[in-house]
Amino acid sequence: MIIALTLATFIEATGAKGIDGLTLGVIAGVGFVGTTLGSMSAFEKRSLKLYLMNAGYPVIMFAVIGALLGYWQ
Repeated sequence: MIIALTLATFIEATGAKGIDGLTLGVIAGVGFVGTTLGSMSAFEKRSLKLYLMNAGYPVIMFAVIGALLGYWQ
């Protein structure tokens, strides 16, 4: 719920509509989740494949929420 509210605030602040919501969701997902999990995976010496699997789900979730919010406005 907090993720959706945060993305809604970003989308409203930028005036994103439609596909721009999806783009903003992907950027937010990669920026927040990708960097956090990237540093953790590097420290734990995990493989790139495992990193992509672990980071992929949340990034897709951010993208879907962003798309829904973008088209909803």
